Amino acid sequence: MPHRENRGSSDRVSRGSWSGDPVQDNQHRPSAKGEAMSIDRRHDTLMRIGDVRRRTGLSTSTINRREAKGTFPRRIRIGENSVAWYQSDVETFIANPLNYRSPARSL
Repeated sequence: MPHRENRGSSDRVSRGSWSGDPVQDNQHRPSAKGEAMSIDRRHDTLMRIGDVRRRTGLSTSTINRREAKGTFPRRIRIGENSVAWYQSDVETFIANPLNYRSPARSL
């Protein structure tokens, strides 16, 4: 196996970067069932509530209230007592918070 030189941190790709353009980010792919599109989450970062509060400037109660109304991204369960949000969903919300609508939940 050929030796690879260490290129330093400037050449590393950040897994948390998201430009907001699903075509450029290559996160939307057709699903196996032939549905319109599904999201590829393999390179998406998970954010815990503290990170979401800092990034959005919203309180926990406002996040919960907006999530219940469908005007904030849905959380996902990552453990028995743990939840998180996908960073790309939070960034989409931040780009247009007044008009954000959560996508319909698939079964």
